[in-house]
Amino acid sequence: MDEFTLWHNHLGHPGISIMKNCKHHIKGIPAELIAKPLNSCQGCAQGKLASDPFHASDKWASAPLALVHGDLLELPNESYCQHCYVLTLLDDYYLYNYSSFGFCLYLHNKSNTLARFTDWLANVEQQCGCMLKTFHSNRGGEFMGNEF
Repeated sequence: MDEFTLWHNHLGHPGISIMKNCKHHIKGIPAELIAKPLNSCQGCAQGKLASDPFHASDKWASAPLALVHGDLLELPNESYCQHCYVLTLLDDYYLYNYSSFGFCLYLHNKSNTLARFTDWLANVEQQCGCMLKTFHSNRGGEFMGNEF
């Protein structure tokens, strides 16, 4: 990985205009590095991909765990505890009745998704005394295995 790509990644994938402006605000960033044109970045390209929008619904879950929304996101930078992903889980019932209520489960690897989800689900089902009825995701690869 060249030095420009390293800076681009560490700064959270900014566009070329922001990269050029960095030399005025960040000590230690080489000026000649910023003048370099931005080559194709896989992370930036994936971030620009369009996905089908979720359509608004006027129906809400009537009980806890009747409908849980989930998504796995890659963190722009590795966390202090070396987590690279976050699994977000939102219970539709609590979103409607309590404004906002969700869970963020931090993961070291994408492959840990099922194990963390299973642990979370067992804990939440025990606490609320009900079972998960519907899990809604964007059908990303992390949720496409037979286990899910």
